[in-house]
Amino acid sequence: MRLPRVRFTVWRMMVAVAVVGGLAGLARIGYQWRNYRERYLTNTAYERSWRKIVDEPMIFHHRSRMTAEEVSRRTEDRREFRLRNVQYHAVLKRKYEYAMWHPWALLSPDPEPPE
Repeated sequence: MRLPRVRFTVWRMMVAVAVVGGLAGLARIGYQWRNYRERYLTNTAYERSWRKIVDEPMIFHHRSRMTAEEVSRRTEDRREFRLRNVQYHAVLKRKYEYAMWHPWALLSPDPEPPE
């Protein structure tokens, strides 16, 4: 039994190129979706963990020789740092959630992490 002969006409080649291009575009969008989803989940976990420890008290060694005022100031500084981290990861979480469902959209660079 002989295989039928395939005729390579211009029309068929144009259709083949269009199909291959469409599949390549879908593969790229799928890859970006997975990448953005992973970043979304990572920032969600970081935000959740920072949010859990925002109000945890700092533990200082009993021989640290710090005054109560210094302890209070350091505790407040640490709390502000933790709140900045919560806000930073919340912004990134929203950004990547949007990007996950709009993988064709251009994204701005990530902001600098808090110090």
